[in-house]
This record gives sequence, C-alpha cells and structure tokens, in this order.
Amino acid sequence: MTTKKQLGFTLLELLITIAIIGILASIAYPSYQNSILKSRRTDAKASVMTAAGLQESYFSSNNSYSNVIADIGGNLSSEGYYSVAVTNTGCSSSINGVTLYSCFALTATAIDSQTADTGCTTLTLTHTGIKSPSNCW
Repeated sequence: MTTKKQLGFTLLELLITIAIIGILASIAYPSYQNSILKSRRTDAKASVMTAAGLQESYFSSNNSYSNVIADIGGNLSSEGYYSVAVTNTGCSSSINGVTLYSCFALTATAIDSQTADTGCTTLTLTHTGIKSPSNCW
C-alpha cells in the first residue's frame, strides 16, 4: 500500500500563524498611531514659526506686534491639525490713541484627531523664543 503525502498546512498551524500575526499587530498599531501624532506636531511647529516670522515683519513695518491672527497667516495650521491664536497680554501701550504691542505669544491648539496627542495638545511660542511644553518641541 502506498501512502499519499499531504501538501499544505494543518488547521493548527494556520491558527498559530494567525495568533502570532494578531499579537504583532496589537503591539505595532499603537506605536504607529503614536508616531503619526508626533509627526503631525510639525504642522503646529511650522505654523507658529511662520507666524512668528510674520510677526517680526509686521513689527518692522508698524513698530508693534499684531494682535490679529489674520495679519500673520490665519487661524489654521497649513495641514489643518491645529488652530493658531495670538495673544498680546500685559505688554500694550497707547500712543495718540493707537495701541502698540511689544510682545506676543502664539498658541497652536490641536483639533480633531490630533487631540489624542496628550500632553502636547497646545504648543506655545513667545516673542522671546520660549517654547512650551518643552518636551513637545
């Protein structure tokens, strides 16, 4: 009597392979998501750095920093993951009825899916170059 050699995989081998793939995927996916969130921070960094450059340009023309975000690039980051705002708190003076600002703080706040980037949902840059939170820059 001749025996036939079976070709292919057994059900047990297939289930073990699927289990290993599942374990690897469960480890890799959260790491991938974290990498995506970190890479999107560059959207916020680029937007506030661009706005800071526009603030300096505005200052050279007007002898004051702007308090209107539309003057310095608008309120959305280039990729749309952050909203950008400008504040000029505690550094204004008035000359001949015109308010002049000698400082600024630019803030990029995460919106939509980027809000999952805990600890780094708000990035701030001041006129003196101070960046916060420092671990997100």
